Amino acid sequence: MKLKIKFFARFAEIFPKETDFEYDGENTIYEALKMFCEKYPKGTESIFNQDGSFQDYVLIMHNFVRIDKDNVKTIQIVSGDEIAVYPPVAGG
Repeated sequence: MKLKIKFFARFAEIFPKETDFEYDGENTIYEALKMFCEKYPKGTESIFNQDGSFQDYVLIMHNFVRIDKDNVKTIQIVSGDEIAVYPPVAGG
């Protein structure tokens, strides 16, 4: 399946800002991001904890809807979906 994966702000300095990712693994957001991030060891540490869970500050969106990190292992993806990854956002 083909997914669009986007990284923003400081994550876009580590990963490609936007990628069409060919993916053959399990059909969950978690597995797709884990497989993609493994190509970037330094980036993997910025997104995932050592136990494989997401860092507390990571924000995930699936098709423009914010996803609770507790649900990323169960939300199914299909070809054409978009996953966006944001660092914490602050401002005024």
